[in-house]
Amino acid sequence: MKKNLFYLFALICSMSVFTACKDDEEPEVPPTIEDVVAEYSGENLKLAVEGAGAVAQDAKIELAKSDASDKVTIVLFNVVPGVTEFKIPNAEFSVITKSIYASTLKGEVSDNVSGYNVKVEGTVDEKVLTASVILTEIEGDTVNVTSFYKKVYKGDMDINVSNIPNPVTMEQRVYISKPYSYKMEQRDTAMIKLAIKNFAFEGIELGDITVDTIPVVKRGEVYAFGVEARTLKLQDPIGEVTADLNGTIIGEDMTLKLNIDALGLKVKVAFQGGSVVESQTVNMEEMIIESAAILEQKKVGTTLTLKIWDDTPDKDLLLTPSYKVTDKGSVEYILVHVSGQEDVRLSQDQIDGKQPIDFSVLKGSDDYIKYHMVAEDPNTTKDFLIKIERFATTMVFDMKEWGEKDPVGLTSSNDAAALLPLMGIIMPEEPAGPVVKAADGAARITTFKTLTKDGHNPTLVPAITAGTLFTGVFSINISSTLKSTKFGLPYNKKPSKFSFTYKYTPGSPVYQSVEKDGRNHAVLVDDKDLDQCSIAAYLFEVSSYDETLDGTNVNTSSKVILKAELTDGTAKSDYQEVTVDFKETGNGSYDATKKYKLAIVCTSSKWGDQFMGADLSSLYVKYLAVE
Repeated sequence: MKKNLFYLFALICSMSVFTACKDDEEPEVPPTIEDVVAEYSGENLKLAVEGAGAVAQDAKIELAKSDASDKVTIVLFNVVPGVTEFKIPNAEFSVITKSIYASTLKGEVSDNVSGYNVKVEGTVDEKVLTASVILTEIEGDTVNVTSFYKKVYKGDMDINVSNIPNPVTMEQRVYISKPYSYKMEQRDTAMIKLAIKNFAFEGIELGDITVDTIPVVKRGEVYAFGVEARTLKLQDPIGEVTADLNGTIIGEDMTLKLNIDALGLKVKVAFQGGSVVESQTVNMEEMIIESAAILEQKKVGTTLTLKIWDDTPDKDLLLTPSYKVTDKGSVEYILVHVSGQEDVRLSQDQIDGKQPIDFSVLKGSDDYIKYHMVAEDPNTTKDFLIKIERFATTMVFDMKEWGEKDPVGLTSSNDAAALLPLMGIIMPEEPAGPVVKAADGAARITTFKTLTKDGHNPTLVPAITAGTLFTGVFSINISSTLKSTKFGLPYNKKPSKFSFTYKYTPGSPVYQSVEKDGRNHAVLVDDKDLDQCSIAAYLFEVSSYDETLDGTNVNTSSKVILKAELTDGTAKSDYQEVTVDFKETGNGSYDATKKYKLAIVCTSSKWGDQFMGADLSSLYVKYLAVE
């Protein structure tokens, strides 16, 4: 019995050994493409790259099915410089036998877009990909790319910022233009300047990004361009940044990648778009504002000034402009700017002319209503401003308030005197100019005898210059100094009386400026011992409020219909309060339907329009008023 049990045990053991040997000898099933299709990274990827710098930490390889059943597509991520995703289609797939089966991969592509020939060989063993990548740069041809100048590419721009979790996508345009160069040689004609205008996202404004002198090469049908570590100047407070840029143009399409390091803020930009032809011109072709309250309208450049009386009721300034903008352009918004207040954007109905705009809020010379226009290319913009100029309906000047140089509301010849030192003319310390504020608050108006600092007679200015205080504008006219004084302000009533308070200290002797040997000499006037002053008011007719009289014609013009003047211009040691009537000059009568301007002119030498007067003659004026 025991013997039978021993034989049974021996038989079972022999069967176990036989079975194990059979399992070991059974051939392994070879892997298929489906077995290796996967993404390989981290511990599952052993990657060596030749022909580039260090392997990127986020490099990975994906093996995917190909159209051919016996091929595989190799996708390289962050392996080829400047290319996030690089595909090698129809790579060879085969199986090798070691101790067990393993898969081998082999593929090669020459790519003019990236500029590399990429060769990959690898094996997949135990779900680990061991790959060798060889990158060989494809040299391009230097060609003339001036045909790209002035081209614009429009498309989608993706922006990834290091401190913003989600990427930003926007429509953007990329502009190509002529690079900066001293002379256009072959190397220059193979370069471009590239710009992205008004670059802003998520409240971050980088301004215009411009990269100049970018070299371009041609590989097949691909125009490739790029620069590395280029320093760019962005708007404050960002300042200088470092940028890498590369891209391609194929036919009418552009791809672009731009990496910016802005004060530690990493910005990655990817753009893809096509060539477009869009209008980059926008103008206000027509602006019509109709109102009885508007006396005149004057357009200079992109600014329209509406001229009104200062007592115009606010209700009369509720206006509805109609306008025409350049074809394909539009008004993006209308903005009201009043100094000292926040700007206000108007409604769409006001933009469309369906509701009026309140122009009465424009009180000062710096206030305006702005029409912001955009061209078909929205990066081309232009502003059209409308201002209000208010004409005073009263003429009263008490010299109590002064601007930088003159009493408020009045003008002087001080601007001309400021140029005299540049011409080598010396000015006295007291008074320091033709019109100054006296100790008692009056306006002191003075005549000067001019000499150069070395005592010579002047060449560019008269030897005698009389100070002048007046209503109007001073605009220097080198060829005719008397025409520098533009006399007159708009006036809307018939004046009857002219009142003024003054005193006068004449100088002696009286000189006249006479040109001789290329210089202006102060020659004594025999029949005049003492100087005299002049204070006068003139009402003259105009066809436009832009018209003026000046020092050459205010006393002779046939446009002057009424005049009031001081009849005694001799010395007065104490202040005199004088009122004189306006009298007709014989040049016509007042007509309320016509336009008029009123000029008040005060001068320390009544013969100043003949360059005649006495050195340091001084006229003091405390008050001027027209009724």
